[in-house]
Amino acid sequence: MLKLQITFCIILAVMMQKNLYPDASAIGKIISKKGTADKSNLNCDSNCKSDSPFIFPGDRITTGKKSSAEIILNDGTSIQIQERSDIIIYNIISKKSKAPTGIYSDHGKFKIIQQNSFLKTSMIFKTRTAIIKSVCSSMSVIAGGSETGIFVYHGEAGFASIDPSIIKAYIVKSGHESFIRKKRAPLNPVTVPVSLRLSWLQRYFLSEDLDKIIRVNKKGSAVEWFFSEKK
Repeated sequence: MLKLQITFCIILAVMMQKNLYPDASAIGKIISKKGTADKSNLNCDSNCKSDSPFIFPGDRITTGKKSSAEIILNDGTSIQIQERSDIIIYNIISKKSKAPTGIYSDHGKFKIIQQNSFLKTSMIFKTRTAIIKSVCSSMSVIAGGSETGIFVYHGEAGFASIDPSIIKAYIVKSGHESFIRKKRAPLNPVTVPVSLRLSWLQRYFLSEDLDKIIRVNKKGSAVEWFFSEKK
């Protein structure tokens, strides 16, 4: 009888494991969604969408207005995806595969928190205008068609133009922000006042055409195109 019980427990454990991890190739999971948040894969056509919370290489997540999603990747990265965002997860770093986690965003707003033990670049986040390299940091990113902005809460991140002909780049350290325009070098990182750091991502958003970065002005009552002051 005892042998039968042990066998049953083993079978039950295996079944539970299969339910928790349905595919060994899964690299993460969607832990929450609000409003319109769709997931598809680059290897499928436009009608290939999945209700599964598990994330696989090549998965694309898009959110609509007043919508959001939060994902956790197996490499210890948490990403809060805010409204009107588009993000693709290509791969994640692991002890077997040293290639950094690869992420691309056409546009959107993201808060990224990395928790891992890798000592070298563990994530490369690309947009239409910028490439961001980080080791183990926490940051916010806003990306439009012609502009990208970054604020680093903790740690530091390399910030450069996606255009390889533009050599100038910066290391954005904790408490600093920087912005970049298409075909231009990043702006010199500047310190963000402590009182404004937690609300950084809420003070910046994208224009209706998802091309430009707009921010709330100093009075908090209107909006302005960020780079209108940074010509």
